[in-house]
Amino acid sequence: MKKVSSQSNNSESEKFSVDTKVSIPQSPTDYQQENLLETFQENAAYTQTEIEKKIPNLLEECYQKLEEIGFEQDVHLAIEWVFDDDLFSLDVDCWKFKEDEFCRQPKRIGCASFASVHIRSYRRLKTKRCLDIWKKKWDWLTKNANKMKINNYIFASQTNDRNDNDLKVMDSQQMIIGINLPTDLLRLENISYEFIIERGIPLALWSRCQNSAVNHTSDLDELIKPKKDNEENLKDGEDNVLNLENLTKSVEVKRLEATEEEPFHLGHHLCFLWENPYNYPTSKKLKL
Repeated sequence: MKKVSSQSNNSESEKFSVDTKVSIPQSPTDYQQENLLETFQENAAYTQTEIEKKIPNLLEECYQKLEEIGFEQDVHLAIEWVFDDDLFSLDVDCWKFKEDEFCRQPKRIGCASFASVHIRSYRRLKTKRCLDIWKKKWDWLTKNANKMKINNYIFASQTNDRNDNDLKVMDSQQMIIGINLPTDLLRLENISYEFIIERGIPLALWSRCQNSAVNHTSDLDELIKPKKDNEENLKDGEDNVLNLENLTKSVEVKRLEATEEEPFHLGHHLCFLWENPYNYPTSKKLKL
């Protein structure tokens, strides 16, 4: 999805081009890409409200496409938003839709029981030189998710007094597979998105909240750090194992916890970057 126009500061005036596909896993390293061409038109532009209204139609089109190609496995859809840098902190997980005509209240996308709702980036498509390290880290992460330790992750509490070079040193000493950032990724002055791409890091969490009085550092890090509720039952070394196997569920729960009475709760502002190098439309299949 790309922003194509904005007449004012009112987000409702912003319009986006939308290119949709369904990605079907054939194996952990092979995905079949099928275009979804009916719900969103190729040369059209849509406001947020128009996109929200069309989401039920898009989901129906997706299921119809799966039926057409004979996909017979149980389906638990994830929603991946592929963005240019300028939309990285767009609150798409807070956008709402009605699951069907009988729903009284629209449901927030990030709380709608999808397998995951996360973002990805166009820029990775253009950075072929970093593909090998990206695949290496993804493979290591997915094969060892229940063994990752705290020294394989950069926490938001560690980033305030460090820059890209400091983090590169950390990565060279111990393979880093993810990073938490205390604020909007593109507003940080000491750490860049280039670092994340160059080092092949497939996972990042950050807060898009722009209120300077709000600090989400601890809340972000608690999503990743090990749970120690049952410390007496932990085996040696298990207290350092990261919460990665259940991360997508933890993100969903955090979003569900955010009520209207708590406008600065992290769940309203949580950005989740989760990038699988094998499940990606090529530049030929996705208009850059």
